[in-house]
Amino acid sequence: MAKTTNKYEWKVSRGTMATKEGAVKMFGITATLSVNGQEVLDINDISVIDGAKGTYVGMPQRSYKDKEGNTKFAKTVYMQDEECMTALNDAVLAYFDEQ
Repeated sequence: MAKTTNKYEWKVSRGTMATKEGAVKMFGITATLSVNGQEVLDINDISVIDGAKGTYVGMPQRSYKDKEGNTKFAKTVYMQDEECMTALNDAVLAYFDEQ
């Protein structure tokens, strides 16, 4: 096993380039990925988003309607540790760049 500088190691287990033109145009989604962390946690439907400030990783989310009927989005996975989130971002973006 390769040495790592932090305690979190993420591996992308599956990746799909976005094919839904509507999703790409509306949300800038260019890929969806699944990752595995330390072989104890799988996260599916992570998005790679091409935003105005560059490419970034979007965590899985669900949509819902607020009181006024507007569609809102809420993350379904939260990272409480910044080092862990940075390691996840780095792994996802490295995988995406290789494709």
